[in-house]
Amino acid sequence: MFGSYLVPAAELRDVCGTLEDVLVQLHGDHGDMKLQLVLAPMTADQAGKQFMATNNLESFLEPKLVDTGVKEFKDRIGTECFYVSADLSREDVSAAEISLFLKHALDAADLITEAAVQRLKSLQFKKGQ
Repeated sequence: MFGSYLVPAAELRDVCGTLEDVLVQLHGDHGDMKLQLVLAPMTADQAGKQFMATNNLESFLEPKLVDTGVKEFKDRIGTECFYVSADLSREDVSAAEISLFLKHALDAADLITEAAVQRLKSLQFKKGQ
């Protein structure tokens, strides 16, 4: 996160000493949609806890007592990762336009996530930062 979304860690020592964790929250827009973007590196434990905090996970299971999909997915993300949450919204969507808005929002979330990851990957690792 340092050097891409934030200044190098050394430049923040006077503010918070040794950094333990970071979360970046950006507010803006994407086309005609408002955007709230949350970015954070996560440990394997944090990733698992974040996933398990998802509301209504049981809604994705069939049959409810036998399906192992949630456990398998949680096991797959059980590693250090880069968390990206893109919340897209509009206030002026009519009932007839909801499915079109949903498609545009999903397409935009894909583009935003790819751009966020590419920005992070474009950095060269510098020891101690």
